[in-house]
Amino acid sequence: MRRYYLVFFVLLGMLTSLAHACSVPVFRYALERWPADYYGAMVIHKGPLSEAENSLLEEFKEGVEQDDAFLNVEVFTKDLADPEAGELDKLLGDLVPEKLPAVALWYPWRMQREPPVLVWDFSAETVTQLLKSPAREEIVKRIIDGDSAVWLFVESENAETNKITLARINEELKAVEIELKEMQEENIDPETEGLVYKFSVMSISRSDPEEKALIEMLMKSEEDLHEHKALPMVFPMYGQGRALFALIGEGINSENIRDVVGFLTGPCSCQVKSMNPGTDIMMPANWEKAIMDKTYVSDEDLPPLSGETIEPDEDTNTAETTVGDAELEELDATATGGDETAGTAVAIPLVAVMIGLLVVVAIGSVALRRRASED
Repeated sequence: MRRYYLVFFVLLGMLTSLAHACSVPVFRYALERWPADYYGAMVIHKGPLSEAENSLLEEFKEGVEQDDAFLNVEVFTKDLADPEAGELDKLLGDLVPEKLPAVALWYPWRMQREPPVLVWDFSAETVTQLLKSPAREEIVKRIIDGDSAVWLFVESENAETNKITLARINEELKAVEIELKEMQEENIDPETEGLVYKFSVMSISRSDPEEKALIEMLMKSEEDLHEHKALPMVFPMYGQGRALFALIGEGINSENIRDVVGFLTGPCSCQVKSMNPGTDIMMPANWEKAIMDKTYVSDEDLPPLSGETIEPDEDTNTAETTVGDAELEELDATATGGDETAGTAVAIPLVAVMIGLLVVVAIGSVALRRRASED
């Protein structure tokens, strides 16, 4: 029974081969072919910014794009003195700041569609927290160095519970790594030869000031996570900084861990990113450079994809971009795929669709079971 969940996804992989030739596992396919979607950051002010504030804005924009790390965020400004600026509460919901300037951050594709992830004072401290953090930099390093996924453990306030839960995660992942290695040796696949299955675990505290932005991005990636803030959580991080749904409290168990591993290491039966679970996290990385030396996904296996990401213009983050309501509506239309025919270019065989649905059902069952013991 301990290998049941892994075997289940291996069998799905055999069926997948009937639909297309790609047997590259999800975690690797995501790293190579699912570019991280862009967050929207808006600096909100009323009237001209001061010299110091303009300098900080330039620092923010320059920090987004470095030689060795690109942050998946686009920076805009909004001057409320502009007659076309609109009402702030309609833009920010309940997160209207007490003073300006402030910076608001939205998940990819969410700007003007729902309240932002956070609204903070526009300060040097805020800019630093948004641009980088030790945990995000370490996650990027581990994935680039070959980790299949980094299991990001968000600690509870109970040290003993944290200790027990971490031990459970590490024990299960070590056992799974051994089983995957044995299965790989028994079933040699030329397409994935040399690919290593490796998992690591790292912990962060909810109260760590350096990880404040990361905690917000994680905790608001699902509607009800704040209801369980007293419990430990673990977010499997894979691909180009994509967070899978959280396992929570007693839901961090062998069955759920193995189901998640089965999804991550199973062949990518659904190549369309938006149809796979997860939320992109803002990560400082040069993913293209990192995977340049070794790729496993062949171009001939790929269907044409469209409408998945917004590629910023060359000067997007180096010149000030001021956004009014009209521009936001245009951005929103772009993000939601204004071209009604954009998705018609992807032709997915019926078998692949059925397999994709099976995977979604399997992963969905984990999402339901992960909190069953808490309800």
